[in-house]
Amino acid sequence: MSPARAFDKSRGPRGPCLTSNSPYPGWTVARAAFVVLGVTYGLQYTFGILLPEMETSTGWSRTQLSGLYSMYLFVYSLFGVVTGRLSDRMGPRRVITVGGVLFAIGWASLAIGREFWHAAIGFGVVAAIGMSASFVPCSATVIKWFSARRGTALSIAISGAGLGGLIFPPLASWMMTTIGWRPTLVFLSALVGISLVWAARWMSPSPEAMGISIDGELHRRPGRAARQTTQGTLSEEQRSHSLGEALRTGSFWIIAGLFTCSWMTVFVPVVHLAPFVTSIGGSATQASVALSAIGLGGLLGRVLSGPAADRIGETPMLIVMLVVEVGAYLTFAISDDLRLIMVAAVAFGAAYGATVTLFSSVVGARFGRLHAGSIVGAVFIGAATSSAIGPFLAGILFDRTGGYRLIFSIGAAANTAAMVLAFALHIAIVRNRSIRPRSEPLKAP
Repeated sequence: MSPARAFDKSRGPRGPCLTSNSPYPGWTVARAAFVVLGVTYGLQYTFGILLPEMETSTGWSRTQLSGLYSMYLFVYSLFGVVTGRLSDRMGPRRVITVGGVLFAIGWASLAIGREFWHAAIGFGVVAAIGMSASFVPCSATVIKWFSARRGTALSIAISGAGLGGLIFPPLASWMMTTIGWRPTLVFLSALVGISLVWAARWMSPSPEAMGISIDGELHRRPGRAARQTTQGTLSEEQRSHSLGEALRTGSFWIIAGLFTCSWMTVFVPVVHLAPFVTSIGGSATQASVALSAIGLGGLLGRVLSGPAADRIGETPMLIVMLVVEVGAYLTFAISDDLRLIMVAAVAFGAAYGATVTLFSSVVGARFGRLHAGSIVGAVFIGAATSSAIGPFLAGILFDRTGGYRLIFSIGAAANTAAMVLAFALHIAIVRNRSIRPRSEPLKAP
């Protein structure tokens, strides 16, 4: 059965089309999230490729451009809690559709605008608000669709970002040498906007909105009877926290602190690894390959970390990936060997991709899925906002020292702190296996 026949344009499936033999619609949601995250993060990965050309063409300094990217990161992180709550209340379809239009317009304005304030408004605000409608709504929606195989489903969805990071940088590099960076950015922005509007239509808000139970048990009786059956079978909802309850737990603040430390410098390699490679004697082609290496690693990390977490647990997998990330930063900080740097780029991408995948899974496992959008957004607002610090700080340090060694060392130290917090989180989860029961059923938005 095609997705178009299984789903209508507003709420979910057309009842007669969904039978007990139908594939579980949650996998269609995961694939749609794959597309959303693939094109948004893919375009975001091209900023490092475009950076030298923008600097030369516009006359803006590396600090200005890095600050612009940090502004973009800050605003979209700030609005993550807004899009998360809107996704809980209105459903992800409308949120992602509107966000996709804003995202495309904002990125295109970076190429069309001639003054720095044009870029600040278009890219730093409009594109950023559009980007906020990607990760939080997508990951929170996938959480709502899965329980037993949540890690696997999140891996499918979030691996889109890794594939986008693998494809978009070399594509942008080739197009840029052919038609210039401005037409390249306009074309890619239009392509991404169309893709987002198309993919958003498959983002159904929850199993309950479609009259089925989580992980695939079909309810043949719609309405109140189905909701009562769902309430009786969905044991995870009995363990769900509201946002207010989550904020009063120590685990929430450990999770927030952990990802705040880890993501503080996470976009430094994405923005500055290509210029770093050229600064130590690499070619432009090698610089784009280094970014693609991050994308390749990110794809592997996203694909493999979810199933692995389903087997060994979210926090043990998270600890392993943070160890890998520390090693990658240290390699960037001390090595001039391009082959070793390429290996470190793959390792960094794998670790970053895994931590992004595990982020939502950890939140869902600890606090349940009833208010997943709100809680994921609340953690995201602090953790991802910190990611705005890294690229800007890297630009300042580059302008003052002429290199990137110090910022990579800071990244290694920050992820070491994150690793310590991950150990603390694991201990807290082991000690607190039970969550206060709730009898409130999950309601469709």
